[in-house]
Amino acid sequence: MPAAEARIPTARAARYLGQLADHLAQLGHLGPGGPNATETTGHLGDADHGRHTKQGGQDQRPGHGHSGPPPVRHVERTEGHARIEFDWGDLQLAATSTELVLCVQADHVDALARVQALVKHRLETIGRRDALTVNWQSSHGA
Repeated sequence: MPAAEARIPTARAARYLGQLADHLAQLGHLGPGGPNATETTGHLGDADHGRHTKQGGQDQRPGHGHSGPPPVRHVERTEGHARIEFDWGDLQLAATSTELVLCVQADHVDALARVQALVKHRLETIGRRDALTVNWQSSHGA
């Protein structure tokens, strides 16, 4: 199974983990704020694609293909960790005192690339003040 990992040095890893997990959870309609730090959520409905700007029938943002953002199936979040299961793949996040670790895997290379692009774009957007950069490295998936 194709997989990749990124390690982002930051003293605010827990903050970014929370922001990223909340944003991605909203793709699955968990509502404002997403899950709190100790809550685990169940299966989710389809994402609302109508609010995204599309050009020529395709969403032009990084990580968004012809069908918009990936539906989120399941979100789990505990202190310092999160797991987001998309239709396209699985993202695991871990926050330490010095870095945010992202691990993604998918059934095929195209799906992996789409999840990587989505996560990279969103994290670099929310982390622009700290100049966060996501550099994916291939890894061995399960």
